[in-house]
Amino acid sequence: MSDTNRVGLRFFRSSQRTAPIPGGPFNLNQLRYTGTPNLAFAPNTITSNEIRPDRQITDLILVGAEAGGDTGIELSFEAFDALIEDALFSTFASTVQKLGTGEITGFAAGVISVDDGTDFIVGQIIRLQKLLTGDVGDGIFEITGIATNDLTVNPLAGTLTTAIVGTETADADTRINVTGFAAQANGDITFTVTGNDTVVQFPAGALDNALGNGIPTTIGAWFKFADFATVKNNVWARAREVDLTADTITLDTQTGMTTDAAATEQVQAFYGSRVENGAESIGSHQNAVERRFEDHSPVTRELFLGMALNNLNITLAPQAIAVGSLTWFGFNSEVSDNSPSYPELFENLPVDIAAEQFDVYNTSRDIGRLGRGVDPIDAAGVNFVLEATIEINNNLRRQPAVGVFGASGIGVGELSVTGTLSTYFDNDEILQIILTNAETSLDLITQGADGRSMVFDLPRIKFSGGAPDVPGKNADVTIP
Repeated sequence: MSDTNRVGLRFFRSSQRTAPIPGGPFNLNQLRYTGTPNLAFAPNTITSNEIRPDRQITDLILVGAEAGGDTGIELSFEAFDALIEDALFSTFASTVQKLGTGEITGFAAGVISVDDGTDFIVGQIIRLQKLLTGDVGDGIFEITGIATNDLTVNPLAGTLTTAIVGTETADADTRINVTGFAAQANGDITFTVTGNDTVVQFPAGALDNALGNGIPTTIGAWFKFADFATVKNNVWARAREVDLTADTITLDTQTGMTTDAAATEQVQAFYGSRVENGAESIGSHQNAVERRFEDHSPVTRELFLGMALNNLNITLAPQAIAVGSLTWFGFNSEVSDNSPSYPELFENLPVDIAAEQFDVYNTSRDIGRLGRGVDPIDAAGVNFVLEATIEINNNLRRQPAVGVFGASGIGVGELSVTGTLSTYFDNDEILQIILTNAETSLDLITQGADGRSMVFDLPRIKFSGGAPDVPGKNADVTIP
């Protein structure tokens, strides 16, 4: 008998509809998952209407089939980035600054050498990952000096990063991401609060330099500020305006934020890669999904072809794991037990790639911010959240055609983003928003103990309904 604990799930980008998939070898990326309850190649059959005097059924006729189904997941950092892109039909604007041995050329004690040091400025916070040595290779460093192409780096205070010793070795996958900026002198990063506007001043050139894609100067980008003496200034915030000439970013003022024009602290501003919903072709966001039954002898490999994501769902419930689900639409399925080469599926043997193994987020300690409008929902100590969900629906449709077994194509509909928010009912604030059909926003930010974070931002939403719920005595009044 086959054990569910021996079933692996892997995927790679491919719009191929039939096997074997040409070319390769391909990287089969491990998919961390909790179950595939209805992932299948489901036959579509019709019972013959032929009339027989012996009262028998002439045949059950196979007229088509559909590949698809659901996959459960638990949220963790970077493990699902490619699939988030597929759900949004878009691509991350990455902060990867250097990649591979051609751009990361060597190491010395406290030094990382690159092909072009002018791509960086002193004060930037960088993340080094995927070193060849097999070490953790995932460190957060602050650039404290630049000599031509040599970056002097120190482990960022408060992280578990160890210093560069000089024995590290890069390979094709080693990369440097720019993830923030640390003030090098008093006043390097300041806040000026005027009413609803908070203007963040960076040093000259910090936002407009040769770095290029490392600084998120796009309206809507998110920042996390740290080490202001005023605790309320250490906020997560969305950029509302960007002025590259003045090196300023304007934020919405959150409750408790105050002007700090001196900023005698060594303030830090963190940021990262971002993706927003787009309209890229479905062909660039389809996958071959392999379900592998590894306790079979020989191993059974089931390959689903042309799989696109119709839905991506995210759920946060109290004292729980941050979970989600994926709903696939595809074309076909092939099965092979010809281990290890299985030429029925691939012309060349694929290479298994392990998923990122960062901790799963929980909803107690790993919520960096849960915001509605400008402020975090818990800022006033009322209307705490019982559950929050987000559902992305691409309204995909299979396109049948005469002479085609399965679908001739997959149509892409409008992007529909819906969800629910269930809160305690402590005042009439949310009820007034519902009754007046007012616009607001919703953001969910997961932040692990190591600081690695994911921001899910819905900058413009309306509530379609909701009313106070009084279930009975000895209970809490809520508003779903």
